[in-house]
Amino acid sequence: MLNEITLRSPFRYFNDLERELQKNLNQNASFEPAISYKRDKNKLYLNIDIPGVEKEDLDIELKEDKLIIKGERKDKLQESDYSEKYFGKFEKRYSLPKDLDLDKLEARYVNGVLSIEIENSQKENSRKILIN
Repeated sequence: MLNEITLRSPFRYFNDLERELQKNLNQNASFEPAISYKRDKNKLYLNIDIPGVEKEDLDIELKEDKLIIKGERKDKLQESDYSEKYFGKFEKRYSLPKDLDLDKLEARYVNGVLSIEIENSQKENSRKILIN
């Protein structure tokens, strides 16, 4: 069941490495939200951690079977002397399983966590094939 969803980017470790290199080179690293998900017989549940991002700076879009989340985490100190925080624009794209009812998607943003729930489709995807 979990292999139906391709949420984990194979390049995630390269992104972590790039962030560390940028930090060590004293450059601004980009902000990359963390995600967790769970699927049961009724729904797919996604939680994306994006602390410090205002609700107005978030955009969620569905294009076919792709969930696209865009946003920006702004630096309120404007070029502070020292920071271990990551700021900037981000865009995450997730390929969703085909057996979800994308018309039944709910999104909430509370305390820096974007929660998305998508109901499983009730349509039967199998059919009997007659042999002539």
